[in-house]
Amino acid sequence: YDLARAVFSAIGADPDRVRPCSSAEYVVPAPRPAYSVLSPNAWSAAGLGAPRPWSEALTAALARS
Repeated sequence: YDLARAVFSAIGADPDRVRPCSSAEYVVPAPRPAYSVLSPNAWSAAGLGAPRPWSEALTAALARS
């Protein structure tokens, strides 16, 4: 939800058009876990640094567009 609102705002669209919904309301063909946060431990185990905050990555991605 926060990411979608940030994208709308960054491209000049009205972020109030983005509406929250529950997992039950958002039907997808494949089952998804109820809570699936990425652990930074997996990045470390793979020899990678921790990922940067999503807001920073979004700003960088949109700057390249």
